[in-house]
Amino acid sequence: MSHAESGTDRAPLSFWRKSLMTRRSLGNARQILTDPEFLNPESIRTYTNAGRELLRDVSVDLAVGSELLRAVLKEIPVVGSNMPGGSRVRAFTIARHIDIAAEDAKSAAARMAQCYAAFLKHFAPELEAAGHKKPVPKFTFA
Repeated sequence: MSHAESGTDRAPLSFWRKSLMTRRSLGNARQILTDPEFLNPESIRTYTNAGRELLRDVSVDLAVGSELLRAVLKEIPVVGSNMPGGSRVRAFTIARHIDIAAEDAKSAAARMAQCYAAFLKHFAPELEAAGHKKPVPKFTFA
């Protein structure tokens, strides 16, 4: 039975597997987050943006992995029980741990963005004294 015929609103497993395979490999995390130098505001911005992007990708990969695990585990029959939905409950319980990790990674990505905003807020006088100016968006009538 195809996904459309099954009447479910979830994407088929093949979609998730393909999505997971085509995503950027997280094995190059060391290349993204190099040793921080923090010599100027731009290096702080670059570091926090790289961390935010990495954590965002980790969050998405964990969420997809959780869905895959849940889908696989719910198909395993409960041994010695005729209770319907028993595997589904166990699969949800186990995959929930990965869901929590995905939520934590998403929260950590937001904290990376907040870090740079807090830096600008708290070190604004020092930045202005050193000659670093805030970027001012240009507004023109077209």
